[in-house]
Amino acid sequence: MPARGAGRKGEERVGLGRGGDPDRYEDQKGGNGTMTGRAAPADRAACAERLLRHLRNEGGRIGFGAWMAFALYDPVCGYYFRPGVKIGRAGDFYTASAVGDAYGAFWARDFARRFEAWREAGAGGEGFLAIVELGAGDGRFAAQVLDRLAAERPEVYGRLRYVAVEASPWHREGLFLRTKPHRPLLQLVPTPEALLSGDVLAGAGPVIVFANEFYDAFPVERLKKAPDGRLFWQVVREEAGRPVLAWADDVPAEARAYAERFGGAFSPEHVFEAPLEGLRLYRRLAEAFPGATFITVDYGLPFAELAAPHRREGTVVGFWRHRLRDDWFERPGEMDLTAQVPVEAYRSEGEAGGLATEALLPQGEYLVARGILDFLQPAVGTPAERDPFHPIARRNRAVRALILPDGFGQAFFVLVQRRP
Repeated sequence: MPARGAGRKGEERVGLGRGGDPDRYEDQKGGNGTMTGRAAPADRAACAERLLRHLRNEGGRIGFGAWMAFALYDPVCGYYFRPGVKIGRAGDFYTASAVGDAYGAFWARDFARRFEAWREAGAGGEGFLAIVELGAGDGRFAAQVLDRLAAERPEVYGRLRYVAVEASPWHREGLFLRTKPHRPLLQLVPTPEALLSGDVLAGAGPVIVFANEFYDAFPVERLKKAPDGRLFWQVVREEAGRPVLAWADDVPAEARAYAERFGGAFSPEHVFEAPLEGLRLYRRLAEAFPGATFITVDYGLPFAELAAPHRREGTVVGFWRHRLRDDWFERPGEMDLTAQVPVEAYRSEGEAGGLATEALLPQGEYLVARGILDFLQPAVGTPAERDPFHPIARRNRAVRALILPDGFGQAFFVLVQRRP
C-alpha cells in the first residue's frame, strides 16, 4: 500500500481494500450515526474571493506559508475545518491507523513498556501516566491504543490520562464518539497553544508526546538560492484577479536563518521547504515538558535525499481523493496540502532544546526492532488461508503495509527523543 508522501507529483496512490467500515460511529445516545459522507465541495468562487480579500488585507502579497495556512486552517474554507471524512477510503489519503488495528496495538504495547521501565527505574512517583497525541484526527489511533491498554495492560490503563490535541471541530466530534468507552480518562485540547498555556499535565508522572503525521500538516516556506548566492522566498500575490506564485528577495529573518543552517545541501535554483512553524512548536514542547519522551512518526527525508535532482521543484503536494495534485489554487480548501518533513532538522531542533536522540529510523526498521512481527498470525490451516477478508488475513496485510519499503515502512521515519 503506497503511503501518503511516498509518491511524487503526477503519481496516483492506490489503497488497500477496507475491512469493515471504520468511518461509522455510534452516537452519544447509543444509536447508530454515520460520518461517512465526503464533504460537499466548498464554493470555489467564494473561497477564491475570500483568499483574494485576505491578500488585499495583507497588502497584496503573502508568503507561501501564510497561503498554505489559509488553505488548510481558515475557519471557513480551510481543508481541516470543513466537515467531511479526510482519512481512509472515503477520504483523500490513508494514515497508518486506517489500515487496521495493528498500528495502534503496536504503539499501545510500546507505550506500556516505556511506562513500566519508568516504574522499574523508580521514576514518575505517584503521578498519573500521560499520553499526549498531537493531531489526534478522528480518533482511530486513540481508540486502538486505549482499547488495547484496557484489555491487556489494566495496571497502565488505570493510571492513564490520554490528552488528544485536535484543532478540527469535525475531527473532534469523530474522536469523541470513537473513544466513548474511555471518556473518563480522555481530555480533548483544541490546539498545541492550549496545551502549552494550560495545566493539563500538572501532576503528571511519565509523559509520552506522540505525533503521527502531525508536522507534515504545518505550513512551510519555500526557498531557493540563486547562482550568485542570493536567497529568495516564494510569495503569493494577486494578478488580474487571480492568485499567482512569485519569488521575492525580502526573505524574513527566520527563513534566512533556516537557510543558513540547513540550506548548504541544496544546489542553486533547487526549491526547498522551511517548516518554521513546526520546528518552533517542537522546540517549545521540548522546553515546556522536560521530562517527556517525544515520539514523532511522519514521512520525511534526510537533506541529502531532499536535495536530489528529481526534487528540484520541492516536495509540496496536494492530496485529493487519493491522487496527488498540483492545481492548488483551483481547489482552495478542498485538498490536503503537505510537504516532506526534513527529519534532520527536527532532530537538530530537539537536540538544541536539550533532548537526546534515542532513535531516528525508517518506520519499518523501528517497528521490526520493537517487535511488530509478534502481531503476525499464521494463516495456514485457518479460514484466513482462503479468505482475504478474514481478520487474520487483514491483520497480516496491515503489518506488511506498515513495514515494507513500498508501503509505510520506508516512506515514514520514527524519531524518538527524550531528556538524558
